[in-house]
Parts: sequence; structure tokens; C-alpha cells
Amino acid sequence: MELCWFTTFFAWVSEKEKDWVDRHIHCYVNIAGAHLGVPKAASALMSGEMSDTIFMGAVGTLVEQFIGRKKRRDLWATWGSLWSMLPKGGDALWENIITTTDVNSENKEGHGNARKSDIDEAVESFGTRINNSASHVIELLSTLGGGYNQEQASTRKWHDLSRTPLPHAPNMKIYCLYGVGLETENGYFYKRNKVEASESEGGSSPQVADPPFIVDTTVDDPENNVFHGVRYTDGDASVPLASLGYMCADAWRRPESGLNPSRIPIITREYQHREELTLDDPMRRGPYSGDHVDILGHYDVLTDLMKIVTGHNVDEVKDEIISDIREIAKEINTQRNSKGKRKWIQPLKQLGRPFQKLRSPLKKLRFRFKRK
Repeated sequence: MELCWFTTFFAWVSEKEKDWVDRHIHCYVNIAGAHLGVPKAASALMSGEMSDTIFMGAVGTLVEQFIGRKKRRDLWATWGSLWSMLPKGGDALWENIITTTDVNSENKEGHGNARKSDIDEAVESFGTRINNSASHVIELLSTLGGGYNQEQASTRKWHDLSRTPLPHAPNMKIYCLYGVGLETENGYFYKRNKVEASESEGGSSPQVADPPFIVDTTVDDPENNVFHGVRYTDGDASVPLASLGYMCADAWRRPESGLNPSRIPIITREYQHREELTLDDPMRRGPYSGDHVDILGHYDVLTDLMKIVTGHNVDEVKDEIISDIREIAKEINTQRNSKGKRKWIQPLKQLGRPFQKLRSPLKKLRFRFKRK
């Protein structure tokens, strides 16, 4: 989460004084930073759930009785850190965060002549789609209420690295160090909260469930890395690979992205997770763990960090990419470009409509002149 505030500081101080970062910061070392947020922030704010709560077994049942989904969701919605960690970068990166397993096919006209609230309409709209992207999820969360201000997000994008260029600092270096090789939650299967939705007060129409959607733990598809309604991908057990490495391995390196205008050198190093049991530190996964937290004690990370800080053999700290992040980045860019073309085509068609409307009067006028 600290990454959001640090990059916000970069943008803020650069607005005050353009060359401040270049004059005062020699290098920026980012260890396991979630550059583009995490999907688990969306599930936590949606229903108070994530893999940590789903896989607790019997303990989870006990927790649910005392601190249920609604209580967890209401608590977490007050944490600004979670809202700042919502997925960023657009739907090309986060095309399908939530899959709805029971798409609503009921009458959308509502109950009687009663006017639907904005929340009712937002919930129905969300429930009519099978695949819900990051923008769909954020739209629903914004309607349900909480710490996400769309107006502010549109004017101040400093926390979003996919829309905010790096500062003017050609003499600075950026190091991205992160672990890979661990299953990391990347998407969820949701269903309507039918138990709570069936309750009504005083014989009135059913109320909107709170939370309206919950994780469908009956969904299992091991071939596609789906277990108990949670879809997994490569990462460091907390942050998916796309969020860890897309900016470092691709976006900041491509001049056409416009996100690194002063061509700051970017060094990306990935560390394969190797789990070992050590008797003197049994709580960690060993000295070569790539886990999001354990990596702070990773021997190779600490060695590279000492080289960077002291400058001794710092030239040995070079790119080392062992994951599929480059292929993932190509797919993201291809999808983003195709979506960009579709966005242009539609306005162009709309632009041509007024001229199409003028064609029939002009035809009639031309016909009259010919007759005369």
C-alpha cells in the first residue's frame, strides 16, 4: 500500500518543483509493490470475503457467527487503504475480476410502480452480467457507498501509475524486486445473497441483500486454477504478477506509453519462490521465500539491496525476469489497443449521423431542381 503514497508524493512534489526528485533521490527501490492494485481489495469491499476467510474451515464458520460478512465489509469499507488498493490500469488488465454464477433473469420492471433506488438499479445491472471487469466492480462499490470518490479520482490520478507519468528524474534509477511462483487470488465467482435477499419487513417487497453478492464457494475447476470460488494466478501470494511486473517490465520501458518521459532506467528482478523449513524461524517459508511479506528476509533480495545501497558491485544488479510477464504484457497491450480502436470507431459513427440525416432533404432538393 505504501507504493500508492510514495508515487503520490512523487507527483505532488514534482508539481511544486519539477526537478526536486532528480536532485534529491538517487534511486527508488520497490520491493513487492502492488503497482496496479489487487483484486482481493474488491472482494473485501464487495462482501467482506477473500481467500483468507474462505479457507478457514470450521474456524471460518465460528468467525461467521460473530463477525459476519456484513460486519467485516462495513469495517473494511472504512479503511482508506483498501479503496486505494482497488485494481487500476483499466479493463485490459482486469477484464474479469468477478464472474456471476446466477445471472438475474427476473423481471427488471421492479415491484409494482415503486421507483427503484440507485442501489437497486446498480445491483440489478451488476447481476445481469456474467463477467464483471474492474470498472463494473468499482461502479457498483461507488454506488453502494464508501471511500471511493469518482470525482476526485478523475481529477487527481496520482495514485494510479497507469495514468500518472514518472517524475522528471533522468539521473534516478528504479529497481523493482518481487517474488513469483506462488498461487495468488486473481478473480472470484459470485452469486446473489439469496438468504438475506428473501427477508422482508412487514410484508413489504424483498429488501436488497447486504451484501447483495457473496462468493460462490461451490465453484471448483482445478484445470483453470479455480478452488472454492476463487481463481488463482502467478504472483507472490498477495499481489498478482500483472500488478507486480507490468509497469516495470513493460509500460515504463515503452516510450509510446508516455509514462516515463525522462527515460528513467528501470531494473526488474524476479525471485523464484523456494520454500524451506528452518527450525530457528518456523513461521516463515524459508530464506528464499518469494511470499509478499517473507521476501523482506529473502537472502538474494537482501544481497541485491546491499549492493544498491552501498554501490558495491551495483552493476551486477541487472534485469532477471523468469516469469511470463513479458507475454502477459503483450496480451494486455494487444487487448488495450483493440479496445482503443473500438472507442474511436463509435464516436466517428456518431459524428457521421448528422450528415446522414441531411442526405434525404438534399436528395429531395436536388430532385426539385432537376424537374424545374
